Amino acid sequence: MSDALPLPLPALYARASRANAPLDVVLEFSDAVRRAGVISVDSESADDVCTSSLKYVLRERLLGDAYARRHAEGDVRRACEAYEGFIDTVTKLELAPKDERACMEEMFGESRTSTSEDANAGRGSRDVRADKVRRFRRKKDVDERIRDIARARAMKDDVESDEDKDEGDDDEALEREFWLLSIEHAVIETLDEFPTLRMECEMLARREELEESAAVMAKKAQTAENASLPRELLDAVSSLSTAPSSSTVMREIDPRTRFAREVFRPSHILPTMTVEQAGEIEFADMMDRQRREQEREAERERVRASKTEEELEDEELYRAREWDAFKDDNPYGSGNSKLRPCG
Repeated sequence: MSDALPLPLPALYARASRANAPLDVVLEFSDAVRRAGVISVDSESADDVCTSSLKYVLRERLLGDAYARRHAEGDVRRACEAYEGFIDTVTKLELAPKDERACMEEMFGESRTSTSEDANAGRGSRDVRADKVRRFRRKKDVDERIRDIARARAMKDDVESDEDKDEGDDDEALEREFWLLSIEHAVIETLDEFPTLRMECEMLARREELEESAAVMAKKAQTAENASLPRELLDAVSSLSTAPSSSTVMREIDPRTRFAREVFRPSHILPTMTVEQAGEIEFADMMDRQRREQEREAERERVRASKTEEELEDEELYRAREWDAFKDDNPYGSGNSKLRPCG
């Protein structure tokens, strides 16, 4: 039984560049490009790379996208490393947009050598919002030009004739512009996505540190006597040891989904019921109040029916005398005497 022949690089690129391409397909394409050596950043510049090989510069970008779509342990870190490798390749081949070179140097330089606090301090020296607006506008222009080139190439394929054979140089220039713009588009997307991905990577690393600290505290609490540690600390460690493992909980919840929930959660309290449900509750309360009022009225009628006419007359006379005594003690207008103006 003979082994299947390996696919050529263009076919591997077509498979790897599809939306939601599996990781194994992208890895196969990446390994094939590396073995073929079509891109050599040590001895080449952008002018030395032939037009047909420009697409292979996107190898590490596609690899980072494939890792970012997965949610297994360590995939976020591998995605960050792949994006850094893509930016390194673009920088060495001098394919980076001129307006983004300073931002790339600051962003990816500090990602290797600085802590998160230093990175935040370094970003304060640049206008991050202005960088995002500039990239957004440039991305729109690049997308529009890429669509124009794709339409022009499709029209040439449809109406190809003998006269078009002399236009090989124009086709070469058009295709080269297409792939250079595609690389620039990938660079802009990487600059927009990398800060969030790096923050997620730092959060996952911090989570591992917290889990290790909790495990150390639990181990110390098991061997320490009750008198050696405060009671509150022992209770806290005991609750940590009896609670479900945080790593198990983290594996059950997608880390990217959990991160998105924390970042994009609403700033106000969300409603817990609809207007119809609130109306039903209010209607049930009203009916309950009416029922209690009817019960009290029935009780008063029952007590009144159990009394004789003389007893009822005595009660009415007693209430009338109490009202007369109150009016004698509190004449009309006496409560406003201190509000009268001085004569």
